[in-house]
Amino acid sequence: MDEELRPAPHIYINDLDSLRVVSDSFRLQLLSLLDEPRTVKELAKSLDIPPHKLYYHINMLEEHGFIRVTSTRMVSAIPEKFYQITAFQFRTNPDLLTITTSDKSQAGLDIYLQSVLDTTKNDIKKSAEVGLLDFSATAPRWQRLLSMRGILRYPHAKAQLFQERFVQLLKDMEEEIKAEIEPQEETQAFEFTLVFFPTVAGATISEEQQKDE
Repeated sequence: MDEELRPAPHIYINDLDSLRVVSDSFRLQLLSLLDEPRTVKELAKSLDIPPHKLYYHINMLEEHGFIRVTSTRMVSAIPEKFYQITAFQFRTNPDLLTITTSDKSQAGLDIYLQSVLDTTKNDIKKSAEVGLLDFSATAPRWQRLLSMRGILRYPHAKAQLFQERFVQLLKDMEEEIKAEIEPQEETQAFEFTLVFFPTVAGATISEEQQKDE
């Protein structure tokens, strides 16, 4: 592939309209299929839907810079375009997520959270519907849903260490799997959503509150 058309490591989303476009769960699915150049017909075949249902979403993604045409071929005298993502990661500009006193400033955070949480919810339901996710007590560990929510109390330095170790674990596992997997060995896609953040929930109660108790 031409070096100029190779996807960038990451691109920042800097406006709310683009964030809304890429937050759509169906468009996120399209982006996941466009890590390599594909035509609309090829995408439609992968998704088992008519091609005409994709053009609106493809045009929106292209208009906002999430995908681009990498090449064109002629099929029965009709040009057929190949599309690919412009970056391997689309990161949201932190300024869009910052909440100030105006109601409008919360829109970015609302869109971002809805996208992350709704996409995760829908993907869990899809896995359950096709039988890939098994909720029975006898299911093998790899086929179960690991879902945890809790509050941990760490010093700031330990919280930072937690994040660093988690990210490193992902990198180490990726390198380990790449080194050990056989070329023809069957693999399964696994999805995760990590949310780890400082919270007001479970905050230390004041000395006065302790006295009242």
